[in-house]
Amino acid sequence: YSNAYSQLKAGKIPESIVLFKEHNAKYPNGKYVANSHYWLGEIYVLQGQLELARQSFSTVVDNYPAHRKASDSTFKLGQGYYLLGDKAKAKPLLEKSASGNDNAARLAKNYLEENF
Repeated sequence: YSNAYSQLKAGKIPESIVLFKEHNAKYPNGKYVANSHYWLGEIYVLQGQLELARQSFSTVVDNYPAHRKASDSTFKLGQGYYLLGDKAKAKPLLEKSASGNDNAARLAKNYLEENF
């Protein structure tokens, strides 16, 4: 995971994607697998691959709901559904994210105010 994250921070996106995927395959129950899925989602958003981003964020939300990246992933998932034109799926996710007390909650509240 740390090598994949280092590659990401160095701007080596293709390399980081490969390494994050390898990490997830090798350590499906590992300590950093939720983080790995989250960062893959972020990469896919930047690449405009919203469906792949949705899958990555959904993995975090569905499989690691207590993880610290779950709140961020819920916000990103709601935002992604909105960008894909599915406001019916976007709004409840954004509202769930907005109910927290972290940075994702603040972002979700602002996003809801601006778009709904």
